[in-house]
Amino acid sequence: MSSITGKIAASLLTERPAPGTPLPEPPPPDPYETGPPQPQRTGAPPDGKTPNGLGYTSEPALEFVPLAELRARVKARGPRPYLLRGVWPIGAYGVHAAETKAQKSWNALDLAVSVASGTPWLGHVPVDAPGPVVTFWGEGDDASLVRRTDAICQARHVDPDQLPLIVCCRAPHLNDQRHRAEFYAKVAEVQPRLVVLDPFYLSARGANGADLYAMGELLEHPQRVCVALGAALVIVTHYNRRDGRGPLRITGAGPAEWGRVLIGATVKSRRTDPASKATTVVTQLDVIGGEVPERTLCVVRHIVADDPDDLDSPLRYTVTVTDATDTPAAKDRHDLSPAAHKILDAVRSDAEPASSKTLVDRIAAKHGHGLARETVSKELKALMDGGLVDCIAQGEFKPKLWFACGSQEPPDAPL
Repeated sequence: MSSITGKIAASLLTERPAPGTPLPEPPPPDPYETGPPQPQRTGAPPDGKTPNGLGYTSEPALEFVPLAELRARVKARGPRPYLLRGVWPIGAYGVHAAETKAQKSWNALDLAVSVASGTPWLGHVPVDAPGPVVTFWGEGDDASLVRRTDAICQARHVDPDQLPLIVCCRAPHLNDQRHRAEFYAKVAEVQPRLVVLDPFYLSARGANGADLYAMGELLEHPQRVCVALGAALVIVTHYNRRDGRGPLRITGAGPAEWGRVLIGATVKSRRTDPASKATTVVTQLDVIGGEVPERTLCVVRHIVADDPDDLDSPLRYTVTVTDATDTPAAKDRHDLSPAAHKILDAVRSDAEPASSKTLVDRIAAKHGHGLARETVSKELKALMDGGLVDCIAQGEFKPKLWFACGSQEPPDAPL
């Protein structure tokens, strides 16, 4: 008698069900216990490998390889490509974390559409290895998912019905044997380039978020199957409510230590137009990884509904990105003129975006003099070209609103 059948039988004897009660079906076998699933091969399985009940063959749990053989394997696979150029290697696993309402789910959906369609993530980061995507959507209902996905697809000029995008409108419980088995079975069937799990707190229910070892055990389950099948894994989670930046703000123990790539999002400003109800949110994305260069992206996302009072009204979605770590001015900020220093200081003196007139008023209040309109216009353009500031265009007859980009401190102003 198997251990699973024995446990079921013991439970039935203890609970003494009514006569005629059908025996409950045992949960499917957990492939994690016998190694990550491998694609089913035709014909007889190789020696030492047997079907595990899910249609996959079970590899040995531990494999020991001489270093020379391991090096030969790695070399034979050729150069490692990126999934997202310069941001996320193909097959890597990691975390996208953000504070509340920092649009991390928009970023994750944009990523899923980008990889499935081969269009740049956020309209800015090239996708070098497009392909199928499996995404788990645990927050919100299916209607909100479809509405958001349609908006992103419309902005990319792609047909959502043609995307190789598989959706599960539920977060899998990673400590549940049946959910793990179904997760592995679907990922092995689809062979995706990317798996997105949003949000992690629903998938980790019942686990102690302060226990690093317990969380590591939980995260290893999806990691192993995705690594075995060459799929990148992105887990979406939250920041805590403490001050600070980067991985130290990721909620709980485990995700920050586990992820090979970490993308953190911080809200720089948020505003809603009183007339159109359009929202414009400015966020800063900080990319940290052991094998990728650190990078900062300033993202301006504009979302408006055709009819704000109709929940089924189509959304219009636009996003612009400035790479604050890939510009000459961002690399050598001591080249800034005295006027540029004053303008940059004025922009950074308040978290809310400001018009050029407001910036001049701030400069006058601090230094006792303003700046000419032509000077302000020229220096703001130079700062924007350098990735230090960006703007929100409000319309033809409204002034642009300027905000700071990047995470580095401004250089000392020249004497």
